[in-house]
Amino acid sequence: MLLVRTYVERSSIHGLGLYADQFIAEGSVIWELMPGFDFVVQEKELENRPAVIRDYVDRYGYYSESSQGFVICADDARFFNHSDFPNTISISQDLTLALRDIEKGEELTCNYYEFDATAVQHFSRESKVS
Repeated sequence: MLLVRTYVERSSIHGLGLYADQFIAEGSVIWELMPGFDFVVQEKELENRPAVIRDYVDRYGYYSESSQGFVICADDARFFNHSDFPNTISISQDLTLALRDIEKGEELTCNYYEFDATAVQHFSRESKVS
């Protein structure tokens, strides 16, 4: 669950992005996995689901080894875009902090490789599609 005020807007990185709607100080908790709000889908639960559901989980979820399933954020955290030089840091698969001060109106970015066990596979598919 996002713990700071944000909004979604077009992104120069990719499609839509997540933007700070307030100043966020370095070290602030930006996102935390909140059971009961965010949810985890076990891989075997997806096996017999329609492709459209699997595609949604692939695009907006991430595989968490600690949770042994795909985490689906119930809020706009799914609009975090990847950056090799992000302004946030995932110190675990369950917690994201501001890596530096983030100004209101700045896009929030993260490094997918820090928390998503399937990011390499996802980016390989994306580059073949583009």
